[in-house]
Amino acid sequence: MIKDNVNKQLNIDFDLSKTQEIKKSEWLGGKWSGFLSPHQQARIHTTGVDINTLRSIGIKMSIIPEHIQIHKQLKKIFNSRLDTIKSGHGIDWATAEALAFGTLLVEGNHIRLSGQDVQRGTFSHRHAVVKDQNTSETYTPLNHLTNGGIVEKNPSNIKAGAVSGTSASGENNIQAEFIARNSILSEFGVLGFEMGYSLENPNTLVIWEAQFGDFANGAQIMIDQFISAGEDKWLRQSGLTLLLPHGYMGQGAEHSSCRLERFLQQVDEDPDVVSSSVVCSVLCVLSWFNTLTSSSVCSSVSSSSSSSSSSSSSIY
Repeated sequence: MIKDNVNKQLNIDFDLSKTQEIKKSEWLGGKWSGFLSPHQQARIHTTGVDINTLRSIGIKMSIIPEHIQIHKQLKKIFNSRLDTIKSGHGIDWATAEALAFGTLLVEGNHIRLSGQDVQRGTFSHRHAVVKDQNTSETYTPLNHLTNGGIVEKNPSNIKAGAVSGTSASGENNIQAEFIARNSILSEFGVLGFEMGYSLENPNTLVIWEAQFGDFANGAQIMIDQFISAGEDKWLRQSGLTLLLPHGYMGQGAEHSSCRLERFLQQVDEDPDVVSSSVVCSVLCVLSWFNTLTSSSVCSSVSSSSSSSSSSSSSIY
């Protein structure tokens, strides 16, 4: 009796699925209104930024207030970063990343970055959040790029342009908020939270960074069942970006490689359909800047092959 009822219901639902019409509210309604469907072609956006804007952002993100007593080695790092900004030469990976984040923030795009040790950076390169050695007070340079402070409620009101002085309306410029959170070693749970965050905030750059390739294994179920297949199964898009650093230090195959082949297998190969995920090979700081600032990157994963001084990335 139970078996017959189950089979009957399955057959009814199967027949109904043949004539199902997808409603806009089920696809790109609500906060996702205005986004493109998989069969629509996105136009290519310019990722370049005016040199004066870049320099202004770079200087402000490289200066730590005197009352914040950071480690002496960090002082050298930030002073070196400031020198490269002023000269325009020797821009390293972390500086290019910070510049990209900064340009997005002053344009009104909220950025959320989480993962293992993301504030400092896997290779001690990022230093997105610094701490006072005496008081443990934290300071986030990327939240101090403008005179008008951070707007949280309605970032769409932010006008892109210069990050100092006043806007065209005479008001102080404001920026969106940058959040970097060191997460616990529970990749499955943390990645699930970040995916949910990206679903509710389509105009936010939401990034989850696995510290090394093997850290992604703990989140693989979330990647396979929700991130890669969620659009096909539940008509839900996500702009979640995954960063997968890896280093060749002889600490095991999974640690040395983020296994990009697993992600490549999940990319839609139909040339007429926008893939549910994008894989890019990013080999230099300029490409990293352009990748981060490009609004054409939808759902992505980035892998970084790096020593303490250099890195390369791929976006999934």
